[in-house]
Amino acid sequence: TLTAAPLSGYEFVNWSEGGVPISSSLVLIVTVDNPRTLVANFKLLSYTITINSNPIAGGSTSGSGSFSLGATALLNATPAYGYHFVNWTEGATIVSTSPGYIVTVDKDRTFSANFIKQYVITVMAFPSSGGTTTPNGADVYDDGTVLPLTASPAAGYKFVNWTELGIEVSKSQIFSVIANNDRTLHANFVQQFN
Repeated sequence: TLTAAPLSGYEFVNWSEGGVPISSSLVLIVTVDNPRTLVANFKLLSYTITINSNPIAGGSTSGSGSFSLGATALLNATPAYGYHFVNWTEGATIVSTSPGYIVTVDKDRTFSANFIKQYVITVMAFPSSGGTTTPNGADVYDDGTVLPLTASPAAGYKFVNWTELGIEVSKSQIFSVIANNDRTLHANFVQQFN
């Protein structure tokens, strides 16, 4: 009676004789009727690394698959156009903020590459000689960012209002917008005459 006992990190595959598998049972009973050489075959345990994109449209990932115990898996996240990579999470735990993340394989694991939508917010003074805005020009912001805007009139001008697509959105020089779409905002000034 022969018994195969895998060490930690290994699993039993089969018994073979002369390179031919003869049993997949851990316990093998053989009849001793001539000289025989029996081999207990083992292999490293393998585990699955699963990765996904959140949201799906946010980008692509690579690095998933089946790996031997102790191997390293390199996970990569590539954001789609208009998105920004945020982090890798395993369950609810943030495990990395780098798009490239190296994992030591010790069990089945599932990771999410998290992305966030981004929008272009353009802020301009009208006329350009009428004053300045903070921020000024076009920049990219994460979805949901609250962006404070400030309009500062130049000498000889006064602030009138903020408009978006020609529609007044605020009369206050300090005004906040939410990045939830590509947006263009104008700080409007009017020249003062004495």
